[in-house]
Amino acid sequence: MRKILLLIFLTFTIVHSNAQQVNFDSLKRVLAKSSLTDTSTIQTLGKLSDGYSSDKPDSAIYYAKLGMVWATKHKDAQVLANIRESIGYELYIKGNYVSALDSALLSLQYYEKGKPTIGLANTYNSIGNIYKGQENFPKALYYYRQCLQTATAIKDTVDLDFSAFNLASVFELTNILDSALYYDKMAAIYDPPTGNHFNDFILNIRGDIYVKLKDYKKAVSYLLQSNEVAKKMADIRDQALDAVSLSSYYKLVHKPDSAIYWAKEGLKGGKIVSANKIIYQSADLLSILYESKHQTDSAFKYLKLSNITKDSLYSTAKFQAIDALNAGEDRRNAEIANGKTTYQNNLKLYLLLFVIAIVLIAAFLLWRNSRSRKKALNLIKEQKKQTDFQKDAAEQALHQLKQTQTQLIQTEKMASLGELTAGIAHEIQNPLNFVNNFSEVNKEMIDELEEELKKGNIEEALAIAADIKGNQEKINHHGKRAEFIVKGMLEHSRTGTGEKQLTSINVLAEEFLKLSYHGLRAKDKAFNAELITSFDEHLPKINIAAQDIGRVLLNLFNNAFYTVNQKKKTAGPDYKPEVTVTTSTEKNNLIIKVKDNGNGIPDAIKEKIMQPFFTTKPTGEGTGLGLSLSYDIVVKGHGGSIKVDSVEGEGSEFIITLSLS
Repeated sequence: MRKILLLIFLTFTIVHSNAQQVNFDSLKRVLAKSSLTDTSTIQTLGKLSDGYSSDKPDSAIYYAKLGMVWATKHKDAQVLANIRESIGYELYIKGNYVSALDSALLSLQYYEKGKPTIGLANTYNSIGNIYKGQENFPKALYYYRQCLQTATAIKDTVDLDFSAFNLASVFELTNILDSALYYDKMAAIYDPPTGNHFNDFILNIRGDIYVKLKDYKKAVSYLLQSNEVAKKMADIRDQALDAVSLSSYYKLVHKPDSAIYWAKEGLKGGKIVSANKIIYQSADLLSILYESKHQTDSAFKYLKLSNITKDSLYSTAKFQAIDALNAGEDRRNAEIANGKTTYQNNLKLYLLLFVIAIVLIAAFLLWRNSRSRKKALNLIKEQKKQTDFQKDAAEQALHQLKQTQTQLIQTEKMASLGELTAGIAHEIQNPLNFVNNFSEVNKEMIDELEEELKKGNIEEALAIAADIKGNQEKINHHGKRAEFIVKGMLEHSRTGTGEKQLTSINVLAEEFLKLSYHGLRAKDKAFNAELITSFDEHLPKINIAAQDIGRVLLNLFNNAFYTVNQKKKTAGPDYKPEVTVTTSTEKNNLIIKVKDNGNGIPDAIKEKIMQPFFTTKPTGEGTGLGLSLSYDIVVKGHGGSIKVDSVEGEGSEFIITLSLS
């Protein structure tokens, strides 16, 4: 399936073959009659290496290394560079990323000395593959874009195809699905359905994209089409890749038997072509699937195979070796990298100085608070002594005591500000970093866009424009995230001024329960939950700030609906989301209970949930101020209590206690 470029001595012809089209016996007879000094030998070796590339990488490497002997004898650096790139690809297929990167970088050193060629584009693509296999996606994107730029310059549609579907693959793996679809469609332009380059791989990526978009009908259709194309072309490796994707799909839609079948197909194909990453992925899936079926022996067998293969791919020693090769490559680009490193170091220094300043301010506020407390306590003691001996000075002592109490409240507020400052800096710095980083990237990409437009490279300009648009959307997203945090902070700092009045808790709870439920339904039409209320009909009215207690109930209801909705996405079809609200009286206290059957709260974080900025929700879905605000309203504003009982995996119950007296 893969195009191997072999620059043949004198003629430099390109070999692009398929395993089905190679007569191995005939070629081996030709090779046996020739010697490594014959100019025709290199062409025969190229055909043999290319023919074995699909399913026998070891044989492909063997004949490619014989080609290296020929190139060394003829002192042909160009042929030698091309063969190194080809060997690097075969080693990548086997999962030997260290040797693959070493071979590909040696090839790159030769090609970068001259003008853009097919060999240079191929080498950029191979290095991108290796970094993608290592899951180093930023480096993979860099080299795939270099391949796209080079292929565009030399008008090589095959390498345009390579770079486009590989870019689509990286964006799919990193969940940037709009960009993934864009490049997948670009790849289809250069590789139409009637072609025989990588149509099955394009379909495979598209299927994986639609799995993540939850369009399962399209997803399984594309994955099955991809598998059929791979079968027609007798490409065992691509069949194995399709099998892994299909197994992951059927696991996701809770069809374990189908998932096991395809995982075994992937494992079988991976072993045939010695593709360690496919073996690892298949074995890992089988281990998880058999564990879910409680077949522990099979689960352990495949877990052991998964761990052994994973270690061969991602062991610490291999990462260290990759890092060493990266260091050598980075030294070749030291002039450019030095400028970027200086900028990043300055940015880190400024951030560190900012954090130190915040910590110092917080420490100063805490110290001043402690000193004020001591002074206040001493003053109170002194005033009490004076009132015992000086009855005439009682009024003055009472006045001083009130002043001291006011000072204590103020210093307490300042201490709270100090505690919040570090949290504020941490929470708001993340979206600001994203805004700054993407703005800097857009600035560079706009320069590239101008250059490409001047050159008339419309397709490259459109690709860069699409990336700029995606970055701009992220800038907007993280800007809104920062705005959301600031609004939450302002809401948290607001002092309740509502007057207390006799209020029916039953009416208040029912009103805000419906408000929360219909508010979430307006955002997500698919959301449903059963609302269960058990209100004490004889519940007396209570003297409270109704608006503030309403905010507390709304926070609790929103959290309950959120957790049952999250559980519904992963639980089976038998799961029914429920939120229960109960009111009652006990020992002159009014009790409000809000219970859900969601995912529950782990014991390790129960003590933290009332802290400001602590949240278990994903970035962008919560500020971590809701429960902190609720605690302040109930405990500090109404002298009540709020606690939580939770069992992880089963649900949670929040209990509010308010005094009736």
